[in-house]
Amino acid sequence: AAAAVALYPGLKVLVAAGLYDSLNSCAGNDELAQELQGDLKQAYVFKCYSGGHMMYRDDQARIALSEDMRKLAQDVQ
Repeated sequence: AAAAVALYPGLKVLVAAGLYDSLNSCAGNDELAQELQGDLKQAYVFKCYSGGHMMYRDDQARIALSEDMRKLAQDVQ
């Protein structure tokens, strides 16, 4: 990711996790977010949604994820 951000400083990365996801935990992502520095910290957006690993199967989470992805795409342009 560091190499990609160096090549394209406007790059944004959305890390999406479900609150009950045992493979990609919101708590673990919070810790990772605190460790990022510099350009990487600016590039990453961490989001935690209701639901589990397939949080998009939850109607409310799917809508929130869709809105966040749309906003991320607009911010990159």
